[in-house]
Amino acid sequence: MTYDNHGNGTSIELPVVIQRIHYPHPQASAKFFWGIGPRVDYSYSKDDYKTVDSGSTLQDRKTRTTSWGVGLSGVLGVEWFANSSISLLAEYGSSALYTYSKRTQDESIGPSSGPHVEQKSRTFTFSPSSVKFGLSVYF
Repeated sequence: MTYDNHGNGTSIELPVVIQRIHYPHPQASAKFFWGIGPRVDYSYSKDDYKTVDSGSTLQDRKTRTTSWGVGLSGVLGVEWFANSSISLLAEYGSSALYTYSKRTQDESIGPSSGPHVEQKSRTFTFSPSSVKFGLSVYF
C-alpha cells in the first residue's frame, strides 16, 4: 500500500510589550536602567493534513489553535553613551504571562466524519530571555 501525503500550515504570533524605562543616575556616562510594563500576546495556528492511500481513501485532519496571553515584562541593563547621539547597550529581560489556549481538531476518513476534539488550557509561565546587545542612535 502506498500513501500520498499533503500538509499545509499557517501561524501568526503577535507579542506587544510596553515598558517604562527608569535611569536612576542619568548623569553618568554608563547609565544603569530598569523597566517594567504590560505584555499582551496573541497567536493563531492552522494545520491541514491530507493523506490518500492506494485505495483512494482520504484521511483529512484540520487543527486550529488560538492563544491569548496577558502579563508583565521587565528589563535590567546598562547603556554607555559614546556621545550624545550614539550609545551601546546590554540588557536582560524576563516576563510572567498568563495564557488561555483553545485547540480544535477535526478528522475524517473517507466519507465518514471522525471525532471533533476541543481542548482548552490555562497556563502561567515565567520566561527569562537571553542577554541582548544593541546600538542606539538618538536624533
